[in-house]
Amino acid sequence: MSAGRLAAALLVARRLSSAAITSTDKTVGNLQTAVATDLLAQAAENFRGSLANCHASCRGIRTVCSQNIQLSHPYASIQPNVPREQDAQANVADNYAQPLHSEQTPSQTLVKPTSPTASDTQDASNYTETSSLETNKVPHLLYDEVIRLSRAGAVPELTLLFRDHAVLHQKHIFNNALLNLPASRRELVPLFYNEIVTKLGIQPSATAVAKVMRVLGKLQRESEAKALWRDWLDKGYPAEANVVAAYCGILANLSHAEGVESVIEQAKAAGLPPIFAAYTALIRAWGQRRQMVKVRQVLLDMKEDGVQPNELHYRAAIHAHAQNARPHEAEYMIVEMKEAGILPASQTYAMLMDGYAVTNQPRKAAQLMQDCIDDGHQPTLGLCNTLIKAWAKTGEPGEVRAVMMNMRSAGLQPDIISWGGLLHAHAKAVQPGKAAEVMRELSSLGLRPGVVIYTTLLNAYGVAGDVAAAHQVLRDMRAARVPPNNFTYSSLMAFYSQAGNVPKILALQKEMKDQGLHMDAVTQLFMVEAAMESWSRSGRPLHILAQAEDMFERCSKPGPRHTHKILDPRHWQSVFIDLHYYGYWSCQLALLAGLRRIYTDFCQPGYQWPTADLVVSVGKGTNSVHRHQSHVRDAVLHFLQHLVPVKLAAGNDGLVTVRRLDMLKVFEAVQSQQQPFNAATFVECFTARQQEFGNLQDLTSRL
Repeated sequence: MSAGRLAAALLVARRLSSAAITSTDKTVGNLQTAVATDLLAQAAENFRGSLANCHASCRGIRTVCSQNIQLSHPYASIQPNVPREQDAQANVADNYAQPLHSEQTPSQTLVKPTSPTASDTQDASNYTETSSLETNKVPHLLYDEVIRLSRAGAVPELTLLFRDHAVLHQKHIFNNALLNLPASRRELVPLFYNEIVTKLGIQPSATAVAKVMRVLGKLQRESEAKALWRDWLDKGYPAEANVVAAYCGILANLSHAEGVESVIEQAKAAGLPPIFAAYTALIRAWGQRRQMVKVRQVLLDMKEDGVQPNELHYRAAIHAHAQNARPHEAEYMIVEMKEAGILPASQTYAMLMDGYAVTNQPRKAAQLMQDCIDDGHQPTLGLCNTLIKAWAKTGEPGEVRAVMMNMRSAGLQPDIISWGGLLHAHAKAVQPGKAAEVMRELSSLGLRPGVVIYTTLLNAYGVAGDVAAAHQVLRDMRAARVPPNNFTYSSLMAFYSQAGNVPKILALQKEMKDQGLHMDAVTQLFMVEAAMESWSRSGRPLHILAQAEDMFERCSKPGPRHTHKILDPRHWQSVFIDLHYYGYWSCQLALLAGLRRIYTDFCQPGYQWPTADLVVSVGKGTNSVHRHQSHVRDAVLHFLQHLVPVKLAAGNDGLVTVRRLDMLKVFEAVQSQQQPFNAATFVECFTARQQEFGNLQDLTSRL
């Protein structure tokens, strides 16, 4: 028997024992008062004993009083308006069992229960909320209809029911309706909350508000969650722990670490005990902002405040380091957990292993897995697949097969993710034939490959230069009834763009449109890549260059140039051209478009260049998890070096800088010669691709 049921049974026994002492023959029925008193008092004593005796006593009470006790709805209580001289007999009932009676009608209503004693409140703590909030009668059928509509997700009918029956305007009734809405239809939770709370003015509980906040966070409607928090505080409700934790989770989703810190301080000022979920949210917020020093500082601050971090806090910190390609800085946390008496779970090891997989350090991941086993953990499918991922990213199919062999020795059967890792390893090693063999092997085992495995095989052929075989993989997907996704089409279009095959890309884009797949700006830029490649291979005719430039202007993302404010103590501004997510040819056209916009401003009367230099971002820098494509950076350097001296930013080879005065000289020369600022004027600046197929495509790696 659970602790909650034990508390409820103990409360029943105490009240029934008290009732037996004061009851009359009419109340108890055919049983004598003395007999009932002895039996119920003995039952109450048994309830205070062991768990087994408690269960037996409950059964004994039901047997003795089977003809006199009628169990009812959990919210049922005694009838109202009982005459004062009958109070002693009426007080027998509580909110879990109906009163002992012989003449009461079958229809029961919900009313305010009798106030329990202090000891009753302590023993039945799990039931205090529902019993203490009842203030009006609620018929059983009406309450059952509320729960039925709630579980069915019928919000319009449920809202109408609340509007038509004022007796439902109770806090606990609304909360139960809200909490019973189906989890698969999250959008109904805030909808029902707004309809009832805003329009009917029913006061929600902290549990209901916390649930609505968490749902809004999952729906990415953080602004509504913040408004809900402000409304909660403006109405003078206390900052309860579950509401604070839910709101901190919302702020963490927005990477608003300072906001989480402020809420934690408010909770401290309100006298709340430490809210562990709030600290987890703070760690996550700093991790999303890549502030690893701040992440580690949160753990230190918790200890200074007398709050010992638990495994969830350490796991969040390890995850932040792993996602930012700094797993080596988090290894000490494993040691620190063990010193604090916390045995790291296998999931914690898996997170750190994933960090080493991302940074292409499979041997470190293998060592961590051995440490996990040495701690007494059994190898799990998740751990093994994480290690397979690490070896696959470095193109080591032999090591992947060794891991799969060890899995079988440990009684684990490789799943579709394991086989997909092996196929990826062959693809990374540019072994498309071996990858195709893996596809046949996993199919023979009854495993059904999905879109990810098919796309990996497609990339294996494409990287090897066999675009026709890559296209055949797409046909095989359709034959196997596996619908291709955007990434599948983008991968194939990237290979055709490197070959300058414009008709094939047009056909693939038509297929995407027919299947209802969205073509974003990156996907549309493949046509520009193919047109520019065709222009380069056909002798560079200017009319094709003009068509490609016009095509770029129609499909490129708006504004590759904007003024970017650098967040440092000097607060200086630079003219900033962002070339993230552009391909080899489109990045050169985007650079030209950015310079043209600056030149247009330059030609305006009274224009003054900002005090800083021109900064061109060609991708993420040296220490980034996903570094830029080096050949894209080389194309930008080649383009600019035909015009001005350039240099790479110190400590970040993803930034190319040009002195302000050098760029002004170029603009003055173009203005004096009255030349149009277009691709034809700067045709000599465009550089051709050095190799037809690289290790990875320019654009698909950005998706």
